[in-house]
Amino acid sequence: MANDTDLFSRFLTGDDGAFIELFDCYDRRLRMYCLKIVSNVESAEDLTQELWERVIRLRANPPEVAEPARYLMRIARNLCLRHIERRRQVSSLDDLRESEHPSMAPPEPSHMEELVKIALEQLPFEQREILVLHNYCGYSYEDIAELRGETLGSVKMRALRARGRIGRMISAFLALGKESESYSANGPKTFFGENDQ
Repeated sequence: MANDTDLFSRFLTGDDGAFIELFDCYDRRLRMYCLKIVSNVESAEDLTQELWERVIRLRANPPEVAEPARYLMRIARNLCLRHIERRRQVSSLDDLRESEHPSMAPPEPSHMEELVKIALEQLPFEQREILVLHNYCGYSYEDIAELRGETLGSVKMRALRARGRIGRMISAFLALGKESESYSANGPKTFFGENDQ
C-alpha cells in the first residue's frame, strides 16, 4: 500500500511512468469489477475508460490520496451505481431501430455460467460486490474489508450469505429445468399424476 501511495503521488506530480504502473496494476481488476457489476462488456469498457479519464484529470487539482486502491475502487463503484440507476430509466432494446442494435453477439456462456450470472444479478448489491471483488477481481477478504472500510468478519459473513443464496437459486433453477424436462418427456399430468388422454 505504501508503494502504491508513493506511485499515486508521483503520478499526480506529472510522472507518466507512474501512471502506466498504476494502470498496469489496477486496470484489469477495475474492468472486471465493472463488468460483473453492470453485466455488459461494452458498458464496463466505457466505465473503466471514464474512470481513468477522471484519474488523469486529478492532476489539475491533486487530492490527498492515502489509499489508491480504495480510492480507485470508490470511483469505479460510484460510476457503476450511476450507470445502474441510468439503465433503470432507459428504454429497452426493443424500442431501438434495427440499425442501433449491437452487431456482434458475445460468445455463448455455458449453462452453469449463465445460471451463476442470473443468480449473481439477483443478489443485493452489497453481497454481489463482495463476491465480484473476491472471485473475479482477486481481492482477499482482508483487502475487501479495507477497501470498503468494514470489519473482516462482516465481509466474510456477507460473502457466506451471498454464496448460500447463489447456491439455493442455482439449485432451484436446476430443479425447475428437470421438472420441465420431465414434463415435456412424459406429457402433461393431471392432478392425480396420470397423462391426460
